[in-house]
Amino acid sequence: MLTGKLNPYGGNVVDKTARNDINELSRRIDNIIAAGTATEGNSELIDVRIGNDGIVYESAGAAVREQIQAINESVIKSHPTQYTPSRLPAAPYDDLNTVPVGTIVCYTAKRIVSNAPDELSGGFTVLTFSRNTGTLISQTVQMLFENGNKTNVYVRYTWGGTPVYNDWCNLLTGNEKMILTAAQSTIFNTNTPPSAPWDDLDTIPSTRIVSYNMRGIKNAPSNEPSFTVVSFNRDGGSTTSLTVQIAFYMTSDTNGAIYMRTGWGSGTGFYYNPWQKIFNKSDINITPAIFPTWGGIGDSFMTGKSAPDGTKFYLSWVQLMARKLGCECTNYSISGSTTRTWLTDVGGLEKLQSDTAKDFYWIAFGINDSNSDERNVPLGTIDDLTATNKPDTFYGNMGKIHDAILAKNPKAKICYITIPRLGERYEPYSEAIVNIANHFGELVIKSLDIPLFSSKFWLDNLVDLHPTVPLYEAMSNAYLKAFSEAVENNISYLQNYP
Repeated sequence: MLTGKLNPYGGNVVDKTARNDINELSRRIDNIIAAGTATEGNSELIDVRIGNDGIVYESAGAAVREQIQAINESVIKSHPTQYTPSRLPAAPYDDLNTVPVGTIVCYTAKRIVSNAPDELSGGFTVLTFSRNTGTLISQTVQMLFENGNKTNVYVRYTWGGTPVYNDWCNLLTGNEKMILTAAQSTIFNTNTPPSAPWDDLDTIPSTRIVSYNMRGIKNAPSNEPSFTVVSFNRDGGSTTSLTVQIAFYMTSDTNGAIYMRTGWGSGTGFYYNPWQKIFNKSDINITPAIFPTWGGIGDSFMTGKSAPDGTKFYLSWVQLMARKLGCECTNYSISGSTTRTWLTDVGGLEKLQSDTAKDFYWIAFGINDSNSDERNVPLGTIDDLTATNKPDTFYGNMGKIHDAILAKNPKAKICYITIPRLGERYEPYSEAIVNIANHFGELVIKSLDIPLFSSKFWLDNLVDLHPTVPLYEAMSNAYLKAFSEAVENNISYLQNYP
């Protein structure tokens, strides 16, 4: 440091002899301070040697350097480059086995990096962390978040003296459970309600832990109270690409459910993928066996259209489920139908009106309504549901179907199912289905909250975009489990049944 002050203009001003003298003087000063002998003016320097952890370091400089290093080793740093097929990663970022510890890295395609999970199909973010940063050691953990309408989450870790990663585990389908506990001093409730940006999970800043003990928080995965949200991303502030949110519910109503979603894009193009439930410790099992007779209303996904053999009602997921439970089910669905065509087809509304009343009805439309061709049925608005003269919109036609069911059986119970397909065209219609169920206070199952419909098994085994018989059986099991959760989330709807 003394050399720098004496030599601001170049390396030739201070000759070798002078430099040696300066180095000897610096060494003597370090020795005086390190000796711990109190001399005039050095008491504060002696105090600096005592670290926050209580350790007395050899010198003030050593105290500063080693504590700063400890801080650096506890920080997870964002890798600034987003890798794409046109911007390929180089070592060590071309292999997930060698990605440095303490980093967050984004890849837009699986094929550009080694040792990613086999099931991946799109872009993803990898978070690698451990007891320190930089070098792979035992107890290093990698978490991988896949981008998409249904975000898959994978985890793996190292163990032992020669650390090697074990196999990737999908948290949505594996046996491992994600557990995180965190304390938060400020808890929003009805007495201390949040204001913007804390009243909306879409706008809360990243790298925050926020707790709520109230309902009505915008864009929360459930309307149940008492939950904590952890929000983090690679930039450590504004919501940008690769933001991850995890919501932990504490109440008995939610049975300790854990939800997660990821954000993608930036600026005005930023969006969150749908919430997904990644853990629920509930052992409650409520089935639709409480209803002796059912009706199934929908399109080809409800009819049992098994490509390439055409419609087979007895192999539809709804009939497969009914047989398991010993219930009677009549299928009023029509392959290729929209809400508009179902209302005028003899196999749809006319068949329902001429048949005996049922105790319970499943309703699943939207795949064909959302088409961009002549079959398209515009969404309309929620007001169309209850309009005196309901218009030919998705909301309006769903209102007509709802009225027809209750005209047949005023005490009938209804469960809606959102569209089990990925894609932007389907999202507004699935959102409308949820809005309809909430408007009437009826049951709803969100298909894309079910891991099956974004799994490699499902996507790889569709034929002409339709399920085969084994997939219909998988649907029946998935919807059976989801029905119980739908009832748990809206138990008041069935309190007056029958």
